[in-house]
Order: sequence, then C-alpha cells, then structure tokens
Amino acid sequence: MDQTLSNSGQNTVDKERLWAIIDKIGADVQPQLDAFREYGRSTSSTFQLWDDSLFKVLRPMKIFISSTRIGAWDVQQSTVVHLLPLLFITN
Repeated sequence: MDQTLSNSGQNTVDKERLWAIIDKIGADVQPQLDAFREYGRSTSSTFQLWDDSLFKVLRPMKIFISSTRIGAWDVQQSTVVHLLPLLFITN
C-alpha cells in the first residue's frame, strides 16, 4: 500500500509496477484475443468484415489522429503510408 501512495498524500501508481501489470495483462490476454479473432474469422464472414474494418482501417486512423495531436510527425507519415491504399480503394 505504501508503494502506491506519494509523499503529497494523493494516490499514485508506481510507473514500473504499472508497466509490469500492463505487460502481464498483454501476455495473458493477447493470445486469447488472437484465438478469438481466428475462430471468429473462420466461422463468420460478417465477423471477418468487421474485424478487417476495425483493425485495418480504424486502428491506423486512431494512430494518425493521435500522432497529429501530439506532434509525432514520423509516426503520422508512417500511418499515411499505411492508409494510402485504403484511401485509394474507397475513392
């Protein structure tokens, strides 16, 4: 408990501990998520459509918007490269 409290009396989380928790969740959840996506894509064409939409279109768009807001121009240019084929298809 004392590790999560700062000297000012406010509740704060130790950054190293937080990253360890995030890594643990990622290691445990990611294989299950991949298995779910693989099963869903093999059994349903509708699932495949939405999965493609969410992971191939919306994810780069979110990264593009976030990188523009924070000024990470190299990341922004990288996402533009990934989005160009998608934009070309929809035009």
